[in-house]
Amino acid sequence: MSPWLMAREAACLAQLGRLDEARTKAAEVLRRKPGFSVRTEMPHYRYPADAEHLRDGLLKAGLPE
Repeated sequence: MSPWLMAREAACLAQLGRLDEARTKAAEVLRRKPGFSVRTEMPHYRYPADAEHLRDGLLKAGLPE
């Protein structure tokens, strides 16, 4: 699984309140791609609210800004 897909999974887990699982997944993302950051990896979304929801989940999971 690619680091980005793992990051999205971590964000979903975080938004569901499953923070331990989210942080474990985020740690694996950073192990596979040490330079990962939300700012550089965040894709463009048509609707800003969707982008903000994903960004919030990524940060809750413990991925760096």
